[in-house]
Amino acid sequence: MPLRQTAKGLFLHIRATPKCGRDEIAAPVVNAAGQKTLAVKVTAAPAKGAANRALIKMLAHEIHVPKSSF
Repeated sequence: MPLRQTAKGLFLHIRATPKCGRDEIAAPVVNAAGQKTLAVKVTAAPAKGAANRALIKMLAHEIHVPKSSF
């Protein structure tokens, strides 16, 4: 599972793909280490952290928490 409990809170394994045709959360995938990760696609470019900001905004909206929770 891409989500696990830690002493500091929840840890979500994400594989973000920038510069996609649309923003979407895809199905979990297995990475090279055999660990499940959540595949997320964003339209933003990876320059100056834009893709990371878009990822946080989308995930916060989807699970109904403030962006500062990430």
